[in-house]
Amino acid sequence: MTSRYEDVMAFVSAIQRADPDIRIEIFATTSEGRALPLVIAGPPGVVDPRTAHATGLPVVFIMANIHAGEVEGKEAAQMLLRDLVSTSSKLRGEMTVLVAPIYNADGNEKISTDNRKTQNGPPNGVGVRENAQGLDLNRDYMKLESPEARGLVANVLNRWDPLLTVDLHTTNGSFHGYALTYSPTLNPNASSDLIDFERDTLLPHIREQMRSKHNHETYYYGNFLSQLTPEKGWYTFDSRPRFGNNYVG
Repeated sequence: MTSRYEDVMAFVSAIQRADPDIRIEIFATTSEGRALPLVIAGPPGVVDPRTAHATGLPVVFIMANIHAGEVEGKEAAQMLLRDLVSTSSKLRGEMTVLVAPIYNADGNEKISTDNRKTQNGPPNGVGVRENAQGLDLNRDYMKLESPEARGLVANVLNRWDPLLTVDLHTTNGSFHGYALTYSPTLNPNASSDLIDFERDTLLPHIREQMRSKHNHETYYYGNFLSQLTPEKGWYTFDSRPRFGNNYVG
């Protein structure tokens, strides 16, 4: 079963109780009145953007559940938070990690087995793609019509200025031979040095680590033009900044 909003909020509260150095901010309130948590896990003394950047360490932002039918990222984000409070975690000595585990909280609460019927589980169903306004939050970065996107841009991206942003999605049923797919920024106006580093160094390294340590093959996100005739070609989404990875890139 996938977690509901109240489950996620109870979990992040438990994380904070387990480790007083963990901080929680509310970065937005949805149109249905749900507060969206941002969990801050950094080195001792990090309480805000100023103290985070004063460490000289990177700030990494991870967000999940922008499409509430794509539930895997939401659960993975909570698993990561669980690991970050472990005494054996090294990440918090190397960076400040920001986690927004349930970005589309209103869509998440519309859990039903009628949603995304072709995917394999979870048995209690999943939420919906859109927020309560009927907006796709991963198309709202330019218009900022939703309270979720306005809060995200103002209170996370602009305020914390993360060096790296990771937006977790789920494909559930794409016809390819990879356990995981990913996409770098497709924004042609991004720094060429950053684009080259992301495409030629960072992502290939992650791909090799996934193969050697976990025996999983990964590749760039995309789909065949025709599932029956794959030789017709393969495509991905475009470079418009209404998509989150292009907006931040």
